[in-house]
Amino acid sequence: MPADGRLLHAATLEVAESALTGESVPVAKSVKPVEGEDVPLGDRTDMVFMNTNATRGAAHFVVDGAGVIWPGRRRA
Repeated sequence: MPADGRLLHAATLEVAESALTGESVPVAKSVKPVEGEDVPLGDRTDMVFMNTNATRGAAHFVVDGAGVIWPGRRRA
């Protein structure tokens, strides 16, 4: 992904987030909003993050930012 963003439309989207979360398998993503405050990055299934890769499906998203946006992220 070229930037951090919130999903507007997703069709069977799966994203490899191992660079962020260490998970070894791709994560299923959807447009359903994630409720709560301080939700860990790996649990934000309604978002995609810079430097991760789509492994399946298609999506449209609106860019929320690039660089320091979420806790634990550093500006490149």
